[in-house]
Amino acid sequence: MKITRQRAFSDFLVQGLAAVAIFGTLAFMSMQALAGAITIGALVMYFQGFQRAVVLLQGVLRSLALLYEDN
Repeated sequence: MKITRQRAFSDFLVQGLAAVAIFGTLAFMSMQALAGAITIGALVMYFQGFQRAVVLLQGVLRSLALLYEDN
């Protein structure tokens, strides 16, 4: 139970930090578009690239977690 609680707490903490980072990045990109620093097309392109990067990073981290568990 102790290990499960520790893992749940660390997962919660990591997911919370990831959510803050994602929303912060999206807010920054949106503010840049509203300020006219980037176009809406560029905003869409950056958003799609950001989404792909997040999915790939999640896959890598999931694989590392599975390797750790199997060890």
